[in-house]
Amino acid sequence: MADWIRELGERVERVEQKVDDLATSVDRRFAEFSEALVEGRRYTEFAFDRLDGRFDALEGRFDGLEGRFGVLEGRFGRLERNLDQFIDVQSRANALVERRLNALESRPQS
Repeated sequence: MADWIRELGERVERVEQKVDDLATSVDRRFAEFSEALVEGRRYTEFAFDRLDGRFDALEGRFDGLEGRFGVLEGRFGRLERNLDQFIDVQSRANALVERRLNALESRPQS
């Protein structure tokens, strides 16, 4: 019976050693996993900051383009007003010429 108790004690010690080794392995894996998470977070923050900078630069460029389009819109508005004025003047001139031609045509030929 003493041998049986001694063997049981040795087996318990081996199981205890395996549990200790397993706990050490789990701790090491959790530490590696935690470090990988930290590294992933650092990279994500770096990538986000870089992308955010690019978006800020693009936003500035779009603001500049929007201003330039505003200037062009004003210029087209002025051009449209000038063309409308020109068309009005031409229409009045054409109407005047048409009346004169009609008056000349309606005169008796001498």
